[in-house]
Amino acid sequence: MADQDSSRSAQMTAVNNPTSSLASSRATAATPSTSSSSNEDDTPASTSQRRPTNARKMPPTFRNSQMLVKLYPGCDPKAEPFVVHKDWACHSSSVLEAAFNSNFLEGQTQEYRLDIESIDEDVVALFVHWIYTQKLDLSPVQASGAETLPTSSNKDIVLVKLWVLADKLVIPSLQNKVIDEIEETRRSTRKVAVYSLSYVCRNTSRDSPLRRLFLAQCAGHLKTSSFASDPLNYPQDFLIQLVMLLKDGMTPEVKERLRPRHDMSVFKVAEN
Repeated sequence: MADQDSSRSAQMTAVNNPTSSLASSRATAATPSTSSSSNEDDTPASTSQRRPTNARKMPPTFRNSQMLVKLYPGCDPKAEPFVVHKDWACHSSSVLEAAFNSNFLEGQTQEYRLDIESIDEDVVALFVHWIYTQKLDLSPVQASGAETLPTSSNKDIVLVKLWVLADKLVIPSLQNKVIDEIEETRRSTRKVAVYSLSYVCRNTSRDSPLRRLFLAQCAGHLKTSSFASDPLNYPQDFLIQLVMLLKDGMTPEVKERLRPRHDMSVFKVAEN
């Protein structure tokens, strides 16, 4: 009877003073339990439902092989599209994924135009090849129907355009592969692709990794005669950055040697 009276008294207290009851329940919930149920969150079922903060996207498959999208190269309305599996295209680029799954025109038509300066079939062929293989291969360029196989200069400009395309589509892994390929080409040919500099400067920011690579290559590997032989290859903005880079890299000894001395005769013209 005493227990029943105590229970009834507690119930009446909760009805008459709900705030006190709520506080009591919160305090009870906040008190750690010593029973075996205290590790409920660590059960296999609950652990498997947790999302890791650094989770990576699952690789694409061909399960949805009927879901296709079209990638149009450049701005030419007559250009033939490249047909790609949607899952693979979306996995390669967050930009494409957002576009093809949106309510905008790209999402409605499942078509995306790569309207970037001079992005032609050769560039998109390399990009599509990379989507499926994660490798760079110039064989699609060589099979494009050109009368001659691409020279190293053609290879360089295509790679530069591919880097710009990857930059617009936010694909850093492809950008880094292209950087490695450009440097490897320079080492094998012992030439810097200076004919690409105008395109690079028009389509990249001053602090872009691609522009910094060409600045380093020109500063470290070009002969001084190369600048005079074809000055049109070097945009003004690029030359300003190159001078700044060389100036910052000068040792105190070099700077001292270049400074005007007390003997100013070396800067004066001969007088009759």
